[in-house]
This record gives sequence, C-alpha cells and structure tokens, in this order.
Amino acid sequence: MDGEAGLDRRILAAVTRRGRRLLTHAELVEEGATNRQIEVRCQRGTLQRIHDEVYLAGAGALAWPEDLQAGVLAGGETAAAADFSAIRLRGLTDYSRRSIHVQVAHGTTLTAAGVTRHRSRRGVPTTCIDGIRTVCLEEALLQVAAKLPAREIHRLLTTAWRKHLTTPRKVLAHLEEHGGRGVRGTRRLREVAQLYDGTRRGPGSEAEADFLFDFLDALAGAGIERPELQYVIDVRCGTERLVPDFTWPRRRKVIEMKGLEAHGDYVIQDQDHEREADIRAAGWDLTTVTPRAMRERPARTIARLLQFLQTPAPTLLPSELGAPDDRTRRSTRPER
Repeated sequence: MDGEAGLDRRILAAVTRRGRRLLTHAELVEEGATNRQIEVRCQRGTLQRIHDEVYLAGAGALAWPEDLQAGVLAGGETAAAADFSAIRLRGLTDYSRRSIHVQVAHGTTLTAAGVTRHRSRRGVPTTCIDGIRTVCLEEALLQVAAKLPAREIHRLLTTAWRKHLTTPRKVLAHLEEHGGRGVRGTRRLREVAQLYDGTRRGPGSEAEADFLFDFLDALAGAGIERPELQYVIDVRCGTERLVPDFTWPRRRKVIEMKGLEAHGDYVIQDQDHEREADIRAAGWDLTTVTPRAMRERPARTIARLLQFLQTPAPTLLPSELGAPDDRTRRSTRPER
C-alpha cells in the first residue's frame, strides 16, 4: 500500500514539476509506474486516458489549451501546434470551431481523436507558448493563408503586426527561406506582406485594416495603380524629408491615414497640420482620412478617394506626367 501511495505522490510531484496536468506514458514510467498500475488508476479515475499514451492526472474536463497540448504530446518529439491552432494559441482569433492541428515530421505516426495531423519535411522554427511547442507565427500564417480569403489573411497579418508579434519583413524573410514553389499559401501571404514591406506602421485597428483592404481592391477595380509606400518628398527648400502614407508620384497625389494610435494627441495633430501644409507647398495634392470615416462610412470614403485620385492635381504640369519630380525619391521610411 505504501508503494502505491508513494507512486501517487510522485505522479502529483511530476504534475507540479512539469507545470501541466498531462503526462505521457513515458513520463509515468519515469516515475516508477508499470503498465498495470497505470491501468488501475485509469479504472479508478485518478488518471484519464486522453490519447494513446497521453494521460490526464486527476478528474475534470480539459480546457482548450490542454486539448492542444495533449495532441502535441501524442505526436512525440517532432510535434508542434500548427495551422489554425497555432494562430488561436497566440490570441489572434478564436477559430474555436476548428479541430486541433498538430504538425509532425514526415513519417511520424499520430492517431488521436479530434486531432488533424500535418506532416512536413520542412524544418521550420518552433517556439514554446504556455508550455506548448508550436510552429513560429510566420509559419502558422503561411499554413492558414492557403485556406482563408485574402481579406482574412490581411486582417490576421495586420493584427499580429499591431500586437508586435511579427512584421511584414519577418514574414517575407520566412517565405524566402521556408516558402516557395510547392508550399501552399506562399503567393497569397507574400502579396499581403509586400503591401507593407518597409513601412513603419501598420493599420491601427481592425476597422482600419478592413478599410485599407477594400480601398486597395477598389483601386484595382478602377484601374488605378497601387500607391508608393516609401516615397520621400523633400520640403522646405530640401531641408526636410517626409514619407506620406500613400503616394502616387505620377499623379502628384498624397493620401494620409490618420490612424488612432499615431495621431491621437494634440501635439501630433499639430505636427500633422504642419506636415500636410509642407506637402501641399511642395506641389502635391493631398487629402486625409480619419478613423471615424474608415469605421463608419467606408464605402463613401473610398468613393471620395477614388474621385480624388482621378481628378488632375491643380499643380500637375504636362511635363511631369512622364517622371516623378526630381526632388523626390525612394528611401527607407523615416520616423515621424
């Protein structure tokens, strides 16, 4: 009896030490349990078999993170949370109706109820979140990009960027190393990441992200070229350089998005007014978009912007149609 009680104490100590209620068969054996002792405890209810060789110590139902952790433990040493589960684990969106997704090395066997297995020959980076091994966020975005509408891919990437979990440049670097021909989702994710490559700041909210997606789509529908995102304008006799949010050099047009996070206080608002005046003084036609306009009247605002872009700029000269102003050039976007 002392031996059985001692085993129970060791199992509880293993739960405390590992910081999780789930233990594998190998971990129970490390604590001195035999197959017979494990089976007896399953019959008593002090252990619950969740998957083959994965057990819950104690009673009660599993929370979603524990369900995911059980699937990863069932996959063995090469397993990691992946796909929609890796996205949800980072709190980007719920995806509660999706099954548990686990990636394992090619040739690894994983049979577990409620777990979708993904086999991969690619050695992608992994990390640990709340004790659960998971693929890196850039890989998770790549995996779901093949299955989601472009609008939702755009929202996921911009939300992750806003939460400082990744950047468009990190996504593009991951695609360069781990994406490419034959890897589903590469082209679709690259198209979204390239929209913001080199920019300092992404959309400040989901409403702004959705607005920008619809606006860029409307540009294509109207036959208007996409804006330059790293275009530098020299102002005040060339002593200062500004990079607007969106620039159309051949049209001499600039659109500034007044995002909530970047334009929220009076000092920055005053700086914005001076910035806008300088851009206009340099011979550019400029209009702005407020967060309220993006959120409450997106369709009407997009129609206004299209009309703005299709109307010739007051200072536009015929000689300027063929090339950008020689006072302007590309560069890395400076801090405001």
